[in-house]
Amino acid sequence: MTQKITDGLNPLAESALCAWFGTESIQRAVPWVIGATGLIPTPATKAASLALTALQLGCNFKPDLSPDYVQGGCWKRGDPTFVEYYNPPFGQIEGKWVGPLQDFDNTAPMTRVLEILSIEGYVDKTNPNSGITQRHLQAKFRFFDDTEQVVTMKQGYDPTDEQVAYLRLFDNGSECLKPAPDSTDPPALEPITQYSAELNCNVTAVLNGFELQADGTATPVITFQSESTGPQTRDGADPPDVSGCNWFGDLVYVFPTNQKDPYVYPLPPDPPQVPVPPSDGDCPDPCPDIQPEMVGESTYVMVAPCDKDAQGDNLEWEKTLPAEQGLPAIAARLEALSEQMSQHLAWKTPICNEQPEIEGDWRTISFRSESTSPYGNSRLRKRFRYRSTSGLGLGEIVDYWKDFSFQSGSVVVGHVGSSWGSPQVWAATADEGKRVIRHAAGEAGIDPDQVGRWAIGSSSSSRFGVSDTMKVDTTGGYYWITSRDGSDNRPVVALTSDL
Repeated sequence: MTQKITDGLNPLAESALCAWFGTESIQRAVPWVIGATGLIPTPATKAASLALTALQLGCNFKPDLSPDYVQGGCWKRGDPTFVEYYNPPFGQIEGKWVGPLQDFDNTAPMTRVLEILSIEGYVDKTNPNSGITQRHLQAKFRFFDDTEQVVTMKQGYDPTDEQVAYLRLFDNGSECLKPAPDSTDPPALEPITQYSAELNCNVTAVLNGFELQADGTATPVITFQSESTGPQTRDGADPPDVSGCNWFGDLVYVFPTNQKDPYVYPLPPDPPQVPVPPSDGDCPDPCPDIQPEMVGESTYVMVAPCDKDAQGDNLEWEKTLPAEQGLPAIAARLEALSEQMSQHLAWKTPICNEQPEIEGDWRTISFRSESTSPYGNSRLRKRFRYRSTSGLGLGEIVDYWKDFSFQSGSVVVGHVGSSWGSPQVWAATADEGKRVIRHAAGEAGIDPDQVGRWAIGSSSSSRFGVSDTMKVDTTGGYYWITSRDGSDNRPVVALTSDL
C-alpha cells in the first residue's frame, strides 16, 4: 500500500516541480535547510543546484542571483536607529546580520541614523601598530538632525577577498519608508492540484523547501493533500481498505537523490479499515443508556527533592483515589493533580541551590593578545581569576603560568559549583576554554571533571568573538600575575628579569 501511494505521487511531484521551476524567484520563495551534508546554501549554489535538478527533470528554469539575505531590508525609517551589516558565509559558518555598524573615526552618531543614502565604495587602511592592511566599507548616511556624512566602517576585511556590501537599518518598530535595493520578497508559490490516474483522485501539492546535496543537486520536499476520502458502505458489507487517496492526514514526499529512492511519511504501514456508520434499525428502540466506563483506583506519590523530615528523610506527598465511574472519577483526579502541583510549588523547587564554601587565595592572570583588535588600535586584554589552596608562592605561580597561551574567541566556558569560585574564559572553542580552566585547576588542586559542573555559552557580538593568541601580559617589564586575598594595598608582582 505504501509503495503504491509513493509510485502514484512520483509523476505528480515531477509535474508540479516543472510548473514551479517556471515561476519567478523559486529559489528565494521557499526555505532552504542545512541537512546532513552541512552545506550552507548561497545565492550562487542555490541557482546552480536548482538548474542541475531542472535539467535532470527536463524542466525550464531561470536562475536568480539576487542576494536572498537582503529580503525585508530597510534603508529609511520613521525613527532613528542603528545600522546592521551582513557577514557572508565562511566555511561551515552561516552568514548573519551583525551590528551596530561603527564609524572608523568615531565622529558620526551611528546609533541615530534615519536613512542609508548610498554605498560609496571601499578604502584601504594600514594599522600603524601591526602593519596589517584591511579594506573598509564607505557609505553615506542621513542622521536624526538631517545632516549627511560619508562614514568609513570600523570593521575591516582582507583586501584579497571580494566583498559585497549589504546594509540595513535595525528594525526598531518604526515605519519603513524606503526598502533596501533588491529587498522585495518574491511572490509565494501557489499550490498545484492535479488528477492522479494511479490513485484515481485529485491531489494538491505544496512545495515546502529544498536541501542542498553533496552532488550539487537540490532535494525538494513536497506536502501532498488529498481531496477525496474514499467510498464508504452502509449495506452491511465489509468496509473497504484504505486505498487511492483515502489516507490519513497530509503526506510529506521527499524527492529521490542519487543515494536514496523517494519516500513518503507519515503513512501507517498497515492502515485500518474505514469505519462504517451503523445502519437504521441496528439499535433497539429505545436505545439503552450508555454505561460510563469504570476508572480504577489511582495512587499519586511525589517525593520532595530538598525538604526533609526530622529524621533526615525526604518528605513525601501521597493521595489515593478510589475506583469510580465516568465524570466524577475524572474530576477527582484533576483535583488531585491540582493539589499535587500546589505541594510541588510549596517545596523547594526546582533545585536545592546548595553552594559549596569558597576556599583559597585569589589568583589573577592577565593575558594580552599578540595582535591589535580589529575594533581599535589596542591589544585585546583578558583577565582570568580563580581561588587556590596550593599554598604556592608568587614565584612558583609565575613559573606555572608565564609560558601558557590560548586562543580567544566567542565561546564562554566556565566552571561552577566547587570551592574555587566560578572561573570563566572566552575561548575559540569549548575544548580550548576547558584546557585553560584545567590548567588552572592543576595549580589549585581541583579536578573540574569530578567536582562542580561545566557551563558553556556563546555570544553573537562580534566584539566578544575576536580570535587571537593570548599570552601572559608582560607590559612594563613584569608579569601581570598576582596572588592575594582581599583588595588592601597594591599586589606584589614579579619582574620579567627576575625569572
